[in-house]
Amino acid sequence: MLCAPRGAGKTAIAVELARRVAEQSNKTLYVVPRLELFAPTLAEIHRWTADVAALGSPTAKPPSPAPHLTLGMAQTMCRRARRWPQDAAPDLIIIDEAHVDPEQARALADAFPGAALVGLSATPERVADDALLRLYRTAVVAVTDADMVRAGHLVPSHLHTSECPDVSLFRRYDNEFDARDQEEAFCSARLIGAVVEAATSLASRQRLLIFAASLRHAKELATALAEARIRAACIDDRTPDVERAAAFEQLASRKVGALCVVDLFTEGVQAPAVDAIFVAHSTLSRSRWLQELAIGRLPAHRKDALLVVDFGDNWRRLGLAHGDREWTLAAQPADTQVRQFWTCTGCGRVATRQLQSCSRCGGKWRTWPANMPPERPRLLQTLAEHSRQEAAARTASYLKPQPRATSRNVRLRPLRNAATAGRAVEEVPMPVSGPPPARAEATRDRALRGR
Repeated sequence: MLCAPRGAGKTAIAVELARRVAEQSNKTLYVVPRLELFAPTLAEIHRWTADVAALGSPTAKPPSPAPHLTLGMAQTMCRRARRWPQDAAPDLIIIDEAHVDPEQARALADAFPGAALVGLSATPERVADDALLRLYRTAVVAVTDADMVRAGHLVPSHLHTSECPDVSLFRRYDNEFDARDQEEAFCSARLIGAVVEAATSLASRQRLLIFAASLRHAKELATALAEARIRAACIDDRTPDVERAAAFEQLASRKVGALCVVDLFTEGVQAPAVDAIFVAHSTLSRSRWLQELAIGRLPAHRKDALLVVDFGDNWRRLGLAHGDREWTLAAQPADTQVRQFWTCTGCGRVATRQLQSCSRCGGKWRTWPANMPPERPRLLQTLAEHSRQEAAARTASYLKPQPRATSRNVRLRPLRNAATAGRAVEEVPMPVSGPPPARAEATRDRALRGR
């Protein structure tokens, strides 16, 4: 497994490996997991060699005779592996973004048992299993993040924490937070307002990329930003490729000030035009967290740092966006405790060491504990407890003496199903004068005794 930050030239290293294999009259198969990575990878390969067969569509057929380098989509190559001509069998298989789907790499390795397997990844880590450890012998770090920053090939990122939901209330499925819980939390008026307030505080003409929790969340963010006089657009994984490219072109040319994306640009995509990134969702995957932030770390004109604002409390679980890490191919726990941090009381900036004062706002630094707080009850348990407390409070209000009804007040009467009547109450208008009907009094007494 070859590990290097995004922009370090993993594709160039892979092409050099293929060239050396070709010198020995052997063949190489280069596999990419997503269609959006196919064209940039092919363009990079053409810079080094023209002896390549590009199989970008399921109907494309390999040329005969087979060239020394074949570039194809992972799903297409897995389907064709069993029918691949024996004289064109590869001697080297290169898997780009190898952490995405190790099962496809396993299928290709089984189909071509005589081929060597090399994986490329900026974040070679998985939460759920040890699939990478079973496929690759070791992880080789070609260059570190700090080396790339010192050489000027990457810009540092300045992380700021902001208002975020209580992620301990989110349910978990398949080692990730529940999508519906996230949507309900991040679509609240409080968090929508926090994102809009942070966006309006950016310097003029700064281009903003927002990773939203869902399509509904992205649309509500775009609407709220438009009301704040910030032109915004939203795209997701179902948006056609032409519209995606047009949206990014509008962001680069500043025709829109913010672009809200959902489940996109999590592997391999580079966008030097992005000046700031807002992460408005929560995740348990360190790979996804770092891949999302790496999209804007390439240098550009008048860009000396990338501004990152975390609205999902991800930095406490997954660490900062930049910095060297000791990568391991073994599975990582979902909640990884981070070391001690310092946060600015003024602007929320996060640092790994204590400074005299914040260089941005001059605020003071406070220590953030290394250990995470104990996990609270799950969302459904919390809602059930809240419902019980609310029901008890309303029951106590029923036992209080009721004032004589007037034209401006109403009396609360519980429904017949008193067991679930914590929220099941209805307002019944009462007559202008006179005592409440005897039937209503009897119904209320029976309901209270049934509890």
